[in-house]
Amino acid sequence: MMIVETDLHLNPKHPSYNRTAVHQLIAAVQDYAKANIEGAFAVRLVSTRSGEI
Repeated sequence: MMIVETDLHLNPKHPSYNRTAVHQLIAAVQDYAKANIEGAFAVRLVSTRSGEI
């Protein structure tokens, strides 16, 4: 499992949520994992913003 910490808001209901930035982050993580991890993998995005979880 790969855990990615980000300062992006991950809650789509938050007024500062940036859908494009979140999707770009997901795409970058997927590209990295495909190039560097063999077999199945899981990714968890974690926001470092207080109150996100």
